[in-house]
Amino acid sequence: MAINNDKLRLLRIMQILWEETDEQHPLSATGVLKLLSARYDMSADRKTIYSDIELLNEMDIVHTPHKNGGFYIGTRNFELAELKLMVDAVMIPIGGYYTIDIPQAVKVIDQIKPKMILPMHYMSNEKTGVEFGYEVLDTVTDFLEYFDTVVTLEESMVDTLNIPAKVVVLKPQNI
Repeated sequence: MAINNDKLRLLRIMQILWEETDEQHPLSATGVLKLLSARYDMSADRKTIYSDIELLNEMDIVHTPHKNGGFYIGTRNFELAELKLMVDAVMIPIGGYYTIDIPQAVKVIDQIKPKMILPMHYMSNEKTGVEFGYEVLDTVTDFLEYFDTVVTLEESMVDTLNIPAKVVVLKPQNI
């Protein structure tokens, strides 16, 4: 099956911009042409590059013009490994009614490995000291069985730097 060179060129331009650019490191049309030739042995004129980039711009893939000239990929999806580096704390629903349930929450936590977990959207019980929630929701006690280090705080706010626990249960306020 023959590959349409115009379509392949468009994909290669997108690949070059994805691998080589961001808002601080834009690439000019000439730079795109040079990389297109060096990496993929493809040629085009500058007008073609501008028209291809305009098409990518219409699809909201490429942002232009940059204040210093050039083009760049503006929005990126994060890889799981990148998310793991960024996550200090996660507020995760555990109730299972209109949200994920406890086993699903534990699976998400195992994937992103946050330093601190703050469960939310659950039925109260003895751990919270306050009655709230609906009976259809899972309880926080059931969730806490999956973890060794748990702290229950009287406050409704937490400082991630001063809490050694993996799981922090905050006392609900204004109920």
